[in-house]
Amino acid sequence: MRAMYRLLLGDMYRDKKAGEDILKASDLNWTIIRPVMLSNMPGSNSYRVGERLNLSGIPKVGPAYVDHFAVM
Repeated sequence: MRAMYRLLLGDMYRDKKAGEDILKASDLNWTIIRPVMLSNMPGSNSYRVGERLNLSGIPKVGPAYVDHFAVM
């Protein structure tokens, strides 16, 4: 699957990496948030956060979860 994603979305991944490299090289205090697939789930203050999470199936998160985390 990963190879297929890279083939189909290669330009997007290259743009994403270039943008992140610019951000990391800046003097800004930054945090990159990479949510899993967004869905219409209702918001909550309960979610998992980490650099490497074990996920199974098709993990989804509601935009309200991402919003809550981003303003914490």
